[in-house]
Amino acid sequence: MEPSDAGDGASAEDIAAALDAHDTGPSPTDTVAREDSSDAGADAAVGDTAVLDAGAIDAAPDAMIPAPGRPIETLVQSASVWRYLDDGMVPGSRWMERMVDDSAWREGGAPLGYGNGDERTVVRAGPDPMRRAITTYFRREFLVRDAGAIRQVQLRLRRDDGAVVFLNGSEVFRSNMPAGMISSGTLASSTVGGDDESLFVFASLAAGGFVEGRNVLAVELHQAAATSSDLSFDLELSVRRAVVDTSGDPTALAVGDIAVCGSRFDEATSLVADGIAGPALLLGDTVYNNGTTAEFRDCFNPSWGRHRARARPAVGNHEYGSPGAGPYFDYFGASAGDRMRGYYSYEIGSWHAVVLNSNCSEVGGCGAGSPQERWLREDLRMHPTRCTLAYWHHPRFSSGQHGSSTSYGAFWTALQEANADVILVGHEHDYERFAPLNAMGEVDPMRGIRQLIVGTGGAGLRTFSTLVRGGVARDITSHGVLKMTLREGLMEYEFVPVAGDRFVDLGHLECH
Repeated sequence: MEPSDAGDGASAEDIAAALDAHDTGPSPTDTVAREDSSDAGADAAVGDTAVLDAGAIDAAPDAMIPAPGRPIETLVQSASVWRYLDDGMVPGSRWMERMVDDSAWREGGAPLGYGNGDERTVVRAGPDPMRRAITTYFRREFLVRDAGAIRQVQLRLRRDDGAVVFLNGSEVFRSNMPAGMISSGTLASSTVGGDDESLFVFASLAAGGFVEGRNVLAVELHQAAATSSDLSFDLELSVRRAVVDTSGDPTALAVGDIAVCGSRFDEATSLVADGIAGPALLLGDTVYNNGTTAEFRDCFNPSWGRHRARARPAVGNHEYGSPGAGPYFDYFGASAGDRMRGYYSYEIGSWHAVVLNSNCSEVGGCGAGSPQERWLREDLRMHPTRCTLAYWHHPRFSSGQHGSSTSYGAFWTALQEANADVILVGHEHDYERFAPLNAMGEVDPMRGIRQLIVGTGGAGLRTFSTLVRGGVARDITSHGVLKMTLREGLMEYEFVPVAGDRFVDLGHLECH
């Protein structure tokens, strides 16, 4: 956050005197990578350390208790509800422990903070706005079942400026904080400003520290200066359990922006796809540059041609480099839908899948009242399943070089009104996952839809441009494929990178 001239802030010494410093010096650390558009090969952000004696985080008590045996699970969703202490008082030295009574603390949904404009919950800066508290405290209770089966823990943290994370009283992660002793008056290592204020940092943690039943995650958020003008906090955590038999649950893969003659990455993503059963949801721009017959023959077919029979494609803009996207419809045949429309639907287990054509000028528009939007509403009415996913090529929301587009707002509105759950898109040559959003881009945990951009199929990756609020995970370092397990009432997702790349993103999304 950026310092302001709003008056004299409380000094670190003023607040630190109220609490004996606690030792949060981490033991051995894991590598932490930032999910932003900076150097693609950059390692850990300065000051980010993850304790290998890390713990597990689970859903809040008022959420569904996780079922034992689920292999991938998002245990704390972004935009969750947290209890927080923001009155400038310093809690007791054992505030982060499991059995502490936090019933008198305030409660609100993330992002929590002030001064950034995207807060769901605005916290106070302390009792005197001219003397802002250095540290704000957050707690979240959760339940764990089958704790011994957890093998991998992935933490994502939005912190403006610095943070220390505890599980059941033990530190598991710190970000943008100095080493050694931490007190309530300890300043963050550096100021976080601009687009970085909405970025998540992530870390892979070891899978220890669980207890069966009630657990507590606690976070203390530190300012870099007593005159800081803003503060922001959110957190997401997912786990992978030991391998279980999921043969009864259908799987599928999704990826877009795929085949380029001369690229090795389309071959590499096709190898990843070899290990994922089920339909291949191709998110457009299946071949570059103009979707010609020769390009499908010489560029797509040698790498991804073996997945043609199971492909369920969405048409991209590059396919329309040939009149009417004719070679695309010729190549995929009936699997691509009516060539005059390019939109259709089908079932994957208990899930309903809707494929739309985001090349609006080719099909009579995408707006409210257009033939495609009317068809979408009727299709959703005829398929009132609990779980629905939709996919097309161009994103509604994006931090990539093309940016967001309002052209698909009517799609989003119709899908949200029908309680759809997931939207998959490509077009941007990156990976980006969002919190549940409404059609205007506002975080809506109850009715919002989660959009995932998976433009990582083989075309060259690109840097991000203007970061969009609501983005939870972003990457431009790895080609790969999104694997989905479509269970009754939920989707488990995992971004699987190609050999040699290292970005991972995994979790689960529950249906409305």
